[in-house]
Amino acid sequence: MRKFGALAAVLLAALALPGQGQAATHGPVNAEISVCFVPGDGCIDQILAAVDAARSQIRMQGMNPTRTSLRQALIRAYERGVDVQVIVDSTMEDRAIEAGCTAEGPVRMAFGDYLHAAGVPTFSDFEVKTAHNKLIIIDGELVIGGSYNFTYSAESRNAENVTFTWSPEIASWYLENWDSRRVVSRPYIGAVCDGTPTVVAEALPPPAASDSE
Repeated sequence: MRKFGALAAVLLAALALPGQGQAATHGPVNAEISVCFVPGDGCIDQILAAVDAARSQIRMQGMNPTRTSLRQALIRAYERGVDVQVIVDSTMEDRAIEAGCTAEGPVRMAFGDYLHAAGVPTFSDFEVKTAHNKLIIIDGELVIGGSYNFTYSAESRNAENVTFTWSPEIASWYLENWDSRRVVSRPYIGAVCDGTPTVVAEALPPPAASDSE
């Protein structure tokens, strides 16, 4: 992970400059920023470490996350008492529903299905064409973002970036936006067979376990 301190304030100020006569709505503020790139930096391990270190709250938005280890880390956090809530793009739920059922249960279990089955409050953002945010907000002070879509391909096949921004003020902006998307989202139902949402018992590995994907 590559850290930036004083430079972060300059970068944030530049990003916040008004454009085409419009006033900036957020910033600039001082923040500590670290960045991670793939291929090369092993970003998933840093993301999992941050989730496993969460003390009180996690808010996540993902377009179509699939990473098993992240799903398991979120469930571990929820089970140790962290307030975990997740918003996903509605296409994740749609695909699970469209796949249908067999005698054994759903044909396809998505990231959201496992979270929902574990009791993690999960929501489907259906109002917009694509809920393209890729964020994890931890303890009201750390925002993890960037191009990285929390998938196996993002880590192993793509060129991606991840930012880790430590700033309660910036985190509050993202939390405000997260809340605004939550209000217009619906509770995730996902894979349902025989009228009953599937409950999957999953043995969770300890922190820092490797992915099986």
